[in-house]
Amino acid sequence: MLANPHLWEDPEQRIRDVQRALDAVNAQILRNIKQINSRRGLLFQVKLDGLMGPRKEREDWQRAIDEALGTDKPA
Repeated sequence: MLANPHLWEDPEQRIRDVQRALDAVNAQILRNIKQINSRRGLLFQVKLDGLMGPRKEREDWQRAIDEALGTDKPA
């Protein structure tokens, strides 16, 4: 997305979404380290949907990539 934003619909928003997902993972890891250091049980909870986006959006992303690479499949 950073190297070829013209291949993406609304690349700025998608980049922000990825950054939010990375921030959430980083925050969860930090909480887990603190739990371990305080001898509490480890609890790792990150919504995969937040990392991957809704199914239709993932399919749209894949379609855009396939089209850009010229590997799109006929319907």
